Amino acid sequence: MPMDLRNYLDILEREGMLFKVEKEVDWKLEAACIATMMNRVGEGKYALLFENVKDYYPDKGRLLSCMFSPNRRRYWEKASIAMGLSRDVSYGDFRREFMKRIRKPIKPIEISKSDAPCKEVIKMGKDVNLLDFPIPFIHSKDGGRYITMNWVINQDPDTGWTNIGNYRWMIKDRRRGAALWTMGQHGPTIHFLKHEMRGQTCPVCIAVGGDPLGFLASTAMVGAGVCEYDLLGGLRGEPLEVVRAETNNLLVPASAELVIEAELRPGERTDEGPFGEYTGFTHGRSISPIFRVNCITYRKNPIIPFCVEGTKWYDGAGGSIYGMDFGWYEYVHDVMGIKGVNECHLTLDSAGGLLVTGLDPSYPGEVSKLAQTLFGFKATVTTGTSWVINDPDIDLTDNRDPLEEIALNFDPRTLKEFTSDQDTFVSPLFFYTDVENRFRGTDGAKFALDCTTKFKPWSYPRKAIFEKAYPSEIQKYVKKNFSKLGFDEPFDDKSEPIKPL
Repeated sequence: MPMDLRNYLDILEREGMLFKVEKEVDWKLEAACIATMMNRVGEGKYALLFENVKDYYPDKGRLLSCMFSPNRRRYWEKASIAMGLSRDVSYGDFRREFMKRIRKPIKPIEISKSDAPCKEVIKMGKDVNLLDFPIPFIHSKDGGRYITMNWVINQDPDTGWTNIGNYRWMIKDRRRGAALWTMGQHGPTIHFLKHEMRGQTCPVCIAVGGDPLGFLASTAMVGAGVCEYDLLGGLRGEPLEVVRAETNNLLVPASAELVIEAELRPGERTDEGPFGEYTGFTHGRSISPIFRVNCITYRKNPIIPFCVEGTKWYDGAGGSIYGMDFGWYEYVHDVMGIKGVNECHLTLDSAGGLLVTGLDPSYPGEVSKLAQTLFGFKATVTTGTSWVINDPDIDLTDNRDPLEEIALNFDPRTLKEFTSDQDTFVSPLFFYTDVENRFRGTDGAKFALDCTTKFKPWSYPRKAIFEKAYPSEIQKYVKKNFSKLGFDEPFDDKSEPIKPL
């Protein structure tokens, strides 16, 4: 049976990783404040299900947070459970399985309306009211209530390509919404350059809940023309069940908790924001198309998941980071043909993302080519202000290793820095620019640091780490016999705690 959000919560409960909050909790700030504290002191152990939401109890909806918030020692734990793997899988095994599955996409299958859980209740036209659901007010300085974990679905009118993205979505009133709708990302670009420029209305659906892997798939950094439904099918190992929307021709996840069917009319605008973003800063108002809502379908007593951006260990660090990782390697290695690339890994920081890349330095010309390629990659519109190009033998998943490489290897006197033009379009979430430039998406140069070692003119200090300090024969022997020495767990060279910057 396909997994949905409720199946996932059942598994977390059996694993002792779900905490049900039964006392009344206010959707305005209180639920988010509790989730923030759980991220700080709970070390990602529990997902929080708020079953008694003020104004919505007993059957008008529940709230869920921390569904992917990471255990700081094993930040991939909940994502591995969502994929049907053991919670005890090592990072290396998890990552290999993730990449193996996502490279074998499976197309979705359409099911009938009568079999789709998201069609249990259908409200059309004047009966639609977004305020019927416990959509949370997350930060005190936010401009309103926000859906932050979603599948925003629209379609290219020329090719039929269906795109699914994750964009913060603000409730404006009973039947209108707004989003951080930034050019360069696939969904907004389809709307602005295809529908609106032709004077056409753009159909959009916003789905909430469903298969928990939707959060990973909707944040995946893939190229134009790739449908994230196919990626999710690959991750799940079976096709996602989808169903036709009521008021447009889009396909939506059949097991979604809530589906909002809307349209974007040419030229219509409204303000969106402020909002406390994942960078840890509050982003001011932006200009958004008006999402006019025509229909809402939902499951009875729906569960509305949300994440609290701005905390270091929120759902994005334990869930979407894998989807954001996917695509970097494929783009630079397979599409651009850059030699010697080992792996790419994105780690979140307050500037919007630090991309670390393993590159064999025996290809000296490839460093500059890699930097320029990354400057032009679609995904860099919203993530990655800086890139650290490392030796291929370091652990890119551990923040300490790339930072050590910067400290030991980067020297601007050797001209091993590559900077993009100052007028590079950037996301309004890059807070190192002033308010005016953030609004315009300008003045946001990106830079790459060459931290490889092969051509350093001085002697490089020897690392006294496991892989460097002992002969390979002794390494293999110790790994093989580690558990036999009486330790509780087998040797795992990828499970050290990941420390925040």
